[in-house]
Amino acid sequence: MQKTKKDLGIDKDALLNQIVNNRYKLVKYLNSGAFAVVFKALDLDASVLEKKDVFVAIKIILKAKNKNIEAIKKRLFLETNTFAKLSFSKNIVKMKDVFSWQNYYVIVMELIDGADLSKKFNAYNNVLSNKEFIYYFLQITKGLKEIHDNNIIHRDVKPANILIGNDSKVKISDFGISKIKSIILDDSQNHISPGTPRYTAPEQFLNFESRKDAFYFESDIYSIGVIMYEFLTGGMLFLNYNSNTTSSKERERANFQQHILKEVVRPREINPNISQALENIIMKCLAKDYKNRYHSFDQIIEDLQKAKQEQNVNLDFPNMWWENESSLNIKNNNTLKYQYFFKNTNSKYFIFWILIVMSIFIIFLIALFLK
Repeated sequence: MQKTKKDLGIDKDALLNQIVNNRYKLVKYLNSGAFAVVFKALDLDASVLEKKDVFVAIKIILKAKNKNIEAIKKRLFLETNTFAKLSFSKNIVKMKDVFSWQNYYVIVMELIDGADLSKKFNAYNNVLSNKEFIYYFLQITKGLKEIHDNNIIHRDVKPANILIGNDSKVKISDFGISKIKSIILDDSQNHISPGTPRYTAPEQFLNFESRKDAFYFESDIYSIGVIMYEFLTGGMLFLNYNSNTTSSKERERANFQQHILKEVVRPREINPNISQALENIIMKCLAKDYKNRYHSFDQIIEDLQKAKQEQNVNLDFPNMWWENESSLNIKNNNTLKYQYFFKNTNSKYFIFWILIVMSIFIIFLIALFLK
């Protein structure tokens, strides 16, 4: 979607190069999310201390009019104290600060050099081999486990919030952002919208409609199940309705109805190369009733470890692709494409027929030579 000069009522051009809170210089516009505009910023204080440029990500949110600003600030302070507990995690994007500045609320976060899960593997149709899948999803589930262990529900687990650095390490971002959004909008009933429809658990929509607490820890587990499904099959869990024929409200409702009512096609019916162990994990995550899902990421991690042993997976294998910066482009453009080509072909039969054709061709050449 093409960005306009003003996103969410925020003039990006006017903000660029401004210094926020006497510390953060906005140097580059990055993107716009559901309720925030994101900039790359130079941390002036940290740069002086470390004697080098230190960059962060800055989320800018326009203050809602006619709201109790002081009460909102107090709730934000309490919430960010909870998030601060996760500031030393290696699998979570650090939330450094939240404060009020001019007509905006500002969230300061760690800046990750890399791409989100979809963009990282877009060149390979977002289909991972069993080995790749286990490597990345062990990191993803460990990050989400840390969030849950601190009694925080992510509320919007999706590929855009799973970042992979240039070192192939995974970090979970935007945990609790929807909770912060509800505080900023001064939603006294804490009635938060149920996340991204494509990845939303059935109970989130049902409870949202009845104005109950829409989130459980198992809701995050359903969302990760949808992502697992997509990255092993290469397709969406359910049909995405055409934006040209339906309104956004109609598409949203149709998506939710599918999550509630439609039966899931088993992943191995789409991609037979998926191991039975991984299919079992995905299907348990995608149970319609949250009581029938995994109840913690510890359980998923345990089953992924079992699948790893069945697959004889060496978790150090990504180092073959990311040894250093100079080899990164070569190996991304060649090695992974080679792997993608074979993992999406029924390899045994394919190679058999290649050998047959080559044998016939060689016999033909020998016959010509003997003439």
